[in-house]
Amino acid sequence: LAERHYLAALRIDPDFTPARANLAQLYAASSRNRDAERILVEGLERLPNLGELQYSLGLLLAEDKTRMKESAAALGRAAKLLPGRADVHYNLGLTLAGIGAVAQAREHLARYLEQDETSPWAARARAALASLGDDVVRKLPAHELGLEPFHDRRHLRRQLFVEDEAHAHPGHVV
Repeated sequence: LAERHYLAALRIDPDFTPARANLAQLYAASSRNRDAERILVEGLERLPNLGELQYSLGLLLAEDKTRMKESAAALGRAAKLLPGRADVHYNLGLTLAGIGAVAQAREHLARYLEQDETSPWAARARAALASLGDDVVRKLPAHELGLEPFHDRRHLRRQLFVEDEAHAHPGHVV
């Protein structure tokens, strides 16, 4: 039922981002990752500067360990568009560590810690940073860091798009 309503909303207005993001979320939660990716990519083709869609795409791609470089690219775009979102930097840091981009991983994990010093995720970010010592140049998958990646399905389900007044789509109420 929800899928039908989201699709109907997108037929009326293909740029209505809440419907697009929530439909992708619904697909991902139902293990329909190809459909979720298609919906996100279609949205980004229309509106490439939507950080939330870039972030959702990066998280989705990270679920397939063979697509970590693509995930890092999408998360990198999200980090540029959403510099104040600590969770974007955390996920990008772990993803970069997983593909061996250690210096960049340290940079984004440090940015995360600048924004969040006290949560349980901050402790995990510090542990990841410690394991990425200055002389480490090998690939470090997040699971080797002993961390539960932030980009799991439980987090994805909490990423439902919420518009604020600065980004409100004219004529639509969320």
